[in-house]
Amino acid sequence: MSTLFHSALRVRQFFTEFLPQPPSTELMRMVQDLCNAAGRPLQFKIFDDNVHGETEFNPESVLLGLGAAAPSEGLIAHELAHALLETRGWPRYFGTEAGDHWLGKVQVILLNLADHSAGIGLQVHYGIDARAHEEVLLAQSEASIQRLLDRADLIPKVGLSGSQLVEFGTGIALTCLDYYWRTGGLPDSFFAAMDLIDGSRDLFTSLAECAPDGVPQDGGAARRLMGTLIERIDDYLQEEAGIRPLALLGHFVPSSFANDVHRPVEQVATLLQKALPTPGDFLITVIPHRDGLPFSFRQILPPHQGDDAFLNWTGQQPFGALARQVVPPEYLIWQPTGSPV
Repeated sequence: MSTLFHSALRVRQFFTEFLPQPPSTELMRMVQDLCNAAGRPLQFKIFDDNVHGETEFNPESVLLGLGAAAPSEGLIAHELAHALLETRGWPRYFGTEAGDHWLGKVQVILLNLADHSAGIGLQVHYGIDARAHEEVLLAQSEASIQRLLDRADLIPKVGLSGSQLVEFGTGIALTCLDYYWRTGGLPDSFFAAMDLIDGSRDLFTSLAECAPDGVPQDGGAARRLMGTLIERIDDYLQEEAGIRPLALLGHFVPSSFANDVHRPVEQVATLLQKALPTPGDFLITVIPHRDGLPFSFRQILPPHQGDDAFLNWTGQQPFGALARQVVPPEYLIWQPTGSPV
């Protein structure tokens, strides 16, 4: 088990051993702000086989996994930014599709592209030079696009179906959007990759228009942006393949808006009910009005209870109580910053 650091001073001692030079005042200010916002100790884990890090909140600590890259303030600040954004009510999933399913990959890309752009801005706000570490991550995106272009002649030969081409084009558009929001521009190779699939560049353009100045750093605006992105991607998928999977299968951790916690669900959200193949088994989807980020749960109704009766009962429950009941306890529900209360 990693060491729990209960104060910024203890974290500084760890950084002094980990970094090639003593940590800067700017990095320690970032640490102190996270300690204050999270209200729990920090934990650090160093990966030796993956350049990507991770951030995880749990009841005991904030776990910050540092990717297998050269120790630097940028490496640390990248994960600190993820954690600080989460304390601001940032969009987070508590359930996604399987990681090997195309929709699961889209869901992961969606969160990362919002995090990365806002995280870079947050680091700049603290006065941290994170360019070296960000260039490592950007180089990975550039390499993946180049590998795709190197194999472009195989796409017609593989014989992808129409839906597979749509899925492929969605992934390319989001990869390009991630790069664009992090850097403010795109190399020609990224446009060439999007042009391999009809509609991919149009989807990229539509999504990029949602945040012409980049992703905001406050939670409320970021949640509304994510809701808009999901709606536009589902519009594209419905037009091309007749499906709207992100709204139906996305399980976002809801926000705790102060005015909504005690109000009935029906006043702050739209409720949808879909019958599942098993008799009496239903999927209940809650779509909050403030940000449009859905969360769902399954409900098996007894034979004597009508479908509408349960939906009406759910609509009368306090929104905060329902959200806390649906979302697993290991996920924290934050009040977003930068939002009306």
